[in-house]
Amino acid sequence: MTTTEPTIRRDARRLDGTAAGHAVDLGRWPDMAPPEPAPARAAIARALMRRIAAHAGLRVELPDGSGFGRTDAPVLQLISPERFFTRLGRDTMIGFGEAYMAGDWDASDLASVIELLARDLDGLIPAPLQRLRGVVEVRQPAAEDNDRSGARRNISRHYDLSNDMFALFLDETMTYSGALFERPAEETLA
Repeated sequence: MTTTEPTIRRDARRLDGTAAGHAVDLGRWPDMAPPEPAPARAAIARALMRRIAAHAGLRVELPDGSGFGRTDAPVLQLISPERFFTRLGRDTMIGFGEAYMAGDWDASDLASVIELLARDLDGLIPAPLQRLRGVVEVRQPAAEDNDRSGARRNISRHYDLSNDMFALFLDETMTYSGALFERPAEETLA
């Protein structure tokens, strides 16, 4: 992949009309650069996304105002459909996340969109196509295997980091966990 610009901006408008813009440092995140065209994969991703939207109960809106999926559902707004479908077709779930980071899509209620997609993750792709997963998705390098020595390396890379880094995002007890709050505006992990 070649990078011709030092940063890209998320300059499109969100559903609520506010700017989605923030710069992405392509030196640090080179995969955020516009992807190389992959028309066949993008076309397959576009077709699958129609099925996914219907299955998950999601609305996908395109920049021209058209869309697909349920009309009374949370909205995934495509800001750059071609880049979105290329990333999704090329790198599947990682591509979905990178497309968000690059500003190719947005949602006014991000949590609801992700929740709908996560509810039946295994059912989003038809079973016959799931058998092709090994061909489509990039395999984990053998050095990352979770055998005894690989597990030690993986644990060390993940947990043997400085407390200063963890203090940036953990509470004063340095504890972290997933939490679901009934009233997020009023409750905190602490």
